[in-house]
Amino acid sequence: MKLAEPNVACSPFVDAVRISGIFELGGRNSSVNRRLLDGVLRSASVFLRDWVVEEQRFEWAGMRPTTPDDLPLISAVPGFGHLYVATGHGMLGVTLAPATAVALAPLVLEDRTVPELEPFRLDRFAGRRANGSGRQAPSTT
Repeated sequence: MKLAEPNVACSPFVDAVRISGIFELGGRNSSVNRRLLDGVLRSASVFLRDWVVEEQRFEWAGMRPTTPDDLPLISAVPGFGHLYVATGHGMLGVTLAPATAVALAPLVLEDRTVPELEPFRLDRFAGRRANGSGRQAPSTT
């Protein structure tokens, strides 16, 4: 369940609920920020009126699957026959999974690329500089 206003997701499990949120772009620090985590839990509790946090079993912070242009990577992996990638959906992976699978199916099953996948090619970053200018990076010898 996606709580749109606080941008928090709730995933039920047999004996637990996973509450996740916060998409922060700011480095590679993967330590848990207690203030942000408490805010996510408070946001969820507003919508889940009868939910009580009995015990927090697992806390996690880390890298999220995103790309420099915020578009996912959905394509065959060049040079590796029958290897495909469908990642980089940011916080929308579960939401976009069905549409991604439908678009990727012709490539996987029939070796046919549909035009809708063109913007998501894995090789679209080949030869680009880190600043995204599209110019070739200078080579050194």
